[in-house]
Amino acid sequence: MKITIPRKVRKYLIIYLALLVFLFLVIEFIPKITTAFETTEILEPGELQISCDSKGYFVKDEAIAVADVSGKVVYRQVEGSVVRKGLQIVEMQPVSKTEGMSRKYSDLMARLEGFEGISKGGKSPISGIYSLTMDGYEKSLSPKYLDSLTYDQIKEMSLIKKSLKQDSALAGEPIFKITNDARWYLLCWMSEKKAHSFTEGQKVGLELPAGSVQATVMKITPDKRNYKVVLSSTMYYKDLEFSREADVKIVNSDSSGLLISNSCIIEKHGREGVYVRNKNGDYRFVPVNVISTDGERSIVSETSYYDAKGRTVSTVSVYDEVLKNPKRALKKDLKAEEKAREEEKRKAEEEATRTSSSNAANTKKTENTTKAGTTSVTKPTSAPATNSSQPSQTQPTTGAAQPSQTQPSTSAAHPSQTQPTTKAAAPTTKATAKPTTKATAKPTTKATKPTTKAQ
Repeated sequence: MKITIPRKVRKYLIIYLALLVFLFLVIEFIPKITTAFETTEILEPGELQISCDSKGYFVKDEAIAVADVSGKVVYRQVEGSVVRKGLQIVEMQPVSKTEGMSRKYSDLMARLEGFEGISKGGKSPISGIYSLTMDGYEKSLSPKYLDSLTYDQIKEMSLIKKSLKQDSALAGEPIFKITNDARWYLLCWMSEKKAHSFTEGQKVGLELPAGSVQATVMKITPDKRNYKVVLSSTMYYKDLEFSREADVKIVNSDSSGLLISNSCIIEKHGREGVYVRNKNGDYRFVPVNVISTDGERSIVSETSYYDAKGRTVSTVSVYDEVLKNPKRALKKDLKAEEKAREEEKRKAEEEATRTSSSNAANTKKTENTTKAGTTSVTKPTSAPATNSSQPSQTQPTTGAAQPSQTQPSTSAAHPSQTQPTTKAAAPTTKATAKPTTKATAKPTTKATKPTTKAQ
């Protein structure tokens, strides 16, 4: 029977379906579109854990005790307790007949051939945790072979534990195990990217099925397509004596501070930073100190931090508004800095030009002043002073004793027709200075007669 839907009903049904589709699109895509148009974000306190998951293989220093005689096994200690070296763990009570007794651990003991950790008797060979399980890989997975172990070797191992608890044992059969808990190791194989998120010597956290412990990254080495990461710990782990492999979360860092999107962080002049909005609505570059990051978000220091040289650097604060995708802001900032440098350079050049011109003018003025002074002082010193009585046709110096037409001098014996000096010399009896060779020539004889008349 064919059901016919009326045209009016079909119309409303189509509208209803269209509304459903529209509502789905609104609910699904509007939040994403809104987020895409957000240009800033507010910095708030937060925590960020950087970690990776892996499979871990325990490598321990272990010792196996075997029965020194065939007989009944009597346990003197509680399994899982920490014991000291030489403590009586098991007591063997010999039996005369061994009928019905069989060897149950031949396959495990075959793997331990040549193992130096095997001891005979019921006393603890080393200090550590006492247990009643073994898997036969106590030799292969010992610290002695830590560096040579490969992932292929591990995958070939059947890491199945067997219980050692028994009522009786034949001589040479394993009866208990001691695990040294002073230091133990965990081997992990991971991708290159994950391995390079760690550094040798780094402290990390291990989240294991029986609890969390702290460890140190000892070594990172390539192993075919993957990398082998060796972790070491000295902390107590509850199930250490029973564990051989386990899923582990390696916590690279667990940091707290201001949480920020990596899209906000940009590098300027070799420094990481963000553009913070100020009260005027402008954005300024502020350096940041990234404590940890997961590739999408980061934890940065708040208020201030110390740089590599030990200097205090001011940084972002809680509830600062920072710019997302600040590439355009950086470009604008760099352009403004370049323009400021050019303006400063232009001003410096102008100042240098003005200084040069001023220096040149001062130098020329000094030269002119010096030249004028030199000209004014050279004329009065053209003739030397003389005590000669011969009349002279030249201008006399201020200290000359020659007579003039206006006021005769008592020290001069001959009238002179030259103009007197500005200040005539007073008569003196000491005007007997020796004349120069030029002044004492022939005129000496002629000058005697006027001298007598003057007397």
